[in-house]
Amino acid sequence: MRKIVAIILIITLTFASPVLADNASLIGRKISKEVKVIMLGQELEKKAILIDGVTYVPLRVVTEQLGLQAEFVNGKVVVRNKSDELNLIELKIKNKKEEISEANNKIKLTQEALVSQKALIEDLKIKQAAETDEAKKREIQWSIDFQQGGSPTLEERIPIYQQQLTQLESELAELEKQKVELEATQ
Repeated sequence: MRKIVAIILIITLTFASPVLADNASLIGRKISKEVKVIMLGQELEKKAILIDGVTYVPLRVVTEQLGLQAEFVNGKVVVRNKSDELNLIELKIKNKKEEISEANNKIKLTQEALVSQKALIEDLKIKQAAETDEAKKREIQWSIDFQQGGSPTLEERIPIYQQQLTQLESELAELEKQKVELEATQ
């Protein structure tokens, strides 16, 4: 019985070792050959290496040739498309500019509404002063109070909108900085 188990173990290890070797680390393995790499008709400055019949190509050189970017992040190699990142930043910039335009429009409309509201209040005060009927005076006063009330008032909204606008402009400046940095690496 022991002989059968030993024979099965030997056969298993003999046939499994090439499979296990494929998953094993390359550390300590010998490079059997260096190979020139020709990509898109041009010879790359770095050579590929051959280990155990497998060719390993320098990733950074290849990715840069293809307009990609290879980075070592958290123990992993990450390949990114620079133009996709640039397109994404440009889309974010476009959206931020639209938000800024909307914020400017909101400020402008609020300022116009404030001017109209002040003119209406003045008209109501003139009308109230000319009115002799006390019931109508109270009704006009209610309209004046209504126009001046609200939370927040139109006057209080403008600084809030301006603060939002300042934040949006700051975010836009950061995106444009990122775009310049990304373009510089291409």
